[in-house]
Amino acid sequence: MSKLTQCLKWTIRRSIQCGKVILTLLFVYVTVLMIGLIPVNRDFQPAPENGIEIYVVSNDVHAELILPNQEASRWHSFLEGSAIEGQLNDAEFLAFGWGDRAFFVDTPTWSDFKSTTALNALFLPSQTAVHVSALTNATEIWPNARKVRVSPKQFQAIVGYIKQSFETSADRPEEIIGACYNDNDAFFEGAGNYHFFNTCNSWVGRGLKKGGVTVGQFTPLPKTVFLYLPDEKDVGPGQ
Repeated sequence: MSKLTQCLKWTIRRSIQCGKVILTLLFVYVTVLMIGLIPVNRDFQPAPENGIEIYVVSNDVHAELILPNQEASRWHSFLEGSAIEGQLNDAEFLAFGWGDRAFFVDTPTWSDFKSTTALNALFLPSQTAVHVSALTNATEIWPNARKVRVSPKQFQAIVGYIKQSFETSADRPEEIIGACYNDNDAFFEGAGNYHFFNTCNSWVGRGLKKGGVTVGQFTPLPKTVFLYLPDEKDVGPGQ
């Protein structure tokens, strides 16, 4: 048998083995995803009119939680000394996003997108960051937002979950100095690692689950957090 024939056979065998591994991983991921879409908190009922309206956003890439800037949340004291502190007094809402640190900080626009950054974020457990944006009015809420009304207790559970997503030092979130998109936002070091099974959508889904809202058990893909939420688009307070 010639060396060329041996090389071809070895290449074919290796290709088949790699193909089997990829198919197995894909099958496992799809299976986990399907199981994860089974809802939790099925008995959730929107709070009465005196409840607190929160917003969930998820586009084709990223998901965030948007909360009213209530005094009871104590964001002023939690974010004291950060670059965004001065924006909090005029903020009607605060938007919170959690995700891959490199993608967040190094990709402010799509023109800054690098495939290597995206691949590293998906397939390698990577450092995370929390993005906080101060929104002065309802028109700044993304147009594909979904509205959910929760009780004060459920609201505080979601607030607590978000605060635990910050990496802290002496009970203060660790700000990424100089990292921002505009003058109304800031980035902070995040707790946990980002990867294919733990995405920004997963983070939003866990937050809703902590707040008792009906959501899939596992929501890593875009818009999977919307599956059990009311289909209310272009929403705003009181609508």
